[in-house]
Amino acid sequence: MRTLFFAGGPRRFKAGGFTLVELLVVIAIIGVLVALLLPAVQAAREASRRTQCANHLKQMGIATHNFHDTYHYLPGSRIWDHWATWAVQLMPFMEQQSLYEKWNIQEQYYNQPQVIRETNIKLLFCPTRRPPGKPSSSGDNPDNGMPNSTHNPGALSDYAGCSGDFGYSGWFDGINANGAIFTGEVLEQSGTTIKRWKGRVNFAKIEDGTSQTFLIGEKHIVLGKFTIGTGDGSIYNGDHEWGFARVTGPGYPLAPNPKYTTSSSLIFGSYHPAGCQFVLVDGSVRNIKLETSTTVLGRLAVRNDGEVIPDF
Repeated sequence: MRTLFFAGGPRRFKAGGFTLVELLVVIAIIGVLVALLLPAVQAAREASRRTQCANHLKQMGIATHNFHDTYHYLPGSRIWDHWATWAVQLMPFMEQQSLYEKWNIQEQYYNQPQVIRETNIKLLFCPTRRPPGKPSSSGDNPDNGMPNSTHNPGALSDYAGCSGDFGYSGWFDGINANGAIFTGEVLEQSGTTIKRWKGRVNFAKIEDGTSQTFLIGEKHIVLGKFTIGTGDGSIYNGDHEWGFARVTGPGYPLAPNPKYTTSSSLIFGSYHPAGCQFVLVDGSVRNIKLETSTTVLGRLAVRNDGEVIPDF
């Protein structure tokens, strides 16, 4: 309170300021505005992450084309059982030449130095799902599939190659697979050393069209199986298909949500609410709606069924 003197006598004035009620009203208004803006901010962030994920797939598509230009075939899902996967084969074309040079491509995954097996590649992770982090863990099944044996941890990934619709016998990325990426062909082997090999598919064998055939997509991982061999094993380890390959088609839908529980470790799925993203053989990236019929998915997964694919 201040007293000022004017002609006619002193007058008293209150200093300016907010009352407690006014402050509470302002805080309440700010809270309402934040609540209204938060969904928009989250949506903008998710859109940015989804775009980044699509860019990761695009870079893998470009790397695959450069691989094909060099070797005249697509990378195999794995060179052979226990040997390097497509993720290792593409390293030189994903700006990972130095990492690739430390990898003995002729030897099994289990014969590689641990520090190399555990080195993550940021491009292989979806930013909505998780950042690069811990290597695979033994969980209920060691990464080499041998009960009670030593686990051999390795780097993970949120992406997998498409081996087809699994309407065939054998491994789901085996030599009978009808997708774009499946097991390679060994040309010369001596003990645990594969001296020469090649992929089984080139662009000419994508008979349904490179713009109509899945190459790599986001893989579904059941909650509780993250980092664990059965479903989320090392992306470099060609021992078990579930770490680096997936199928889709009748009986193998896209996971409808991240919490989808299934006994299958074979399906694709995403953490993006708008759909699951794939790069096709031509290098284009498409967002596929989660409710897409398994019939359409199967036609996109198979490289040579001759079926007409409706707009997707």
